[in-house]
Amino acid sequence: MESAVIGFDETIRGECPLAFVVLKGSGAKDLSEDELSKISACIKSKIRSDVGPFATLIGVIFVEKLPKTRSGKILRGTIRKISNATEYTYPATIDDPTALDLITTSVETWKSGLKK
Repeated sequence: MESAVIGFDETIRGECPLAFVVLKGSGAKDLSEDELSKISACIKSKIRSDVGPFATLIGVIFVEKLPKTRSGKILRGTIRKISNATEYTYPATIDDPTALDLITTSVETWKSGLKK
């Protein structure tokens, strides 16, 4: 498993941690919504017990890959800007620009689920 946690600007609570998770193996695409929900609950529970209740995740978003530089560093700042709907530029050192599109789509899907 690989992950990145960013600060998501929530209107009531302020900045809250939001996790992006890449599952190894077949990945999230082969799992049911129920299985993903159980994994998400397990991740949230682990964070709450290890770090404390002040670090409760606002959400867990499963993605196929995280945007990285050619040297392998995760572009957390760009992910944060996408998640908070602020303007960003494509970093010159990005390894795979399609990863940003996947993040954008995943965040939009996650946000639409919050409004229900």
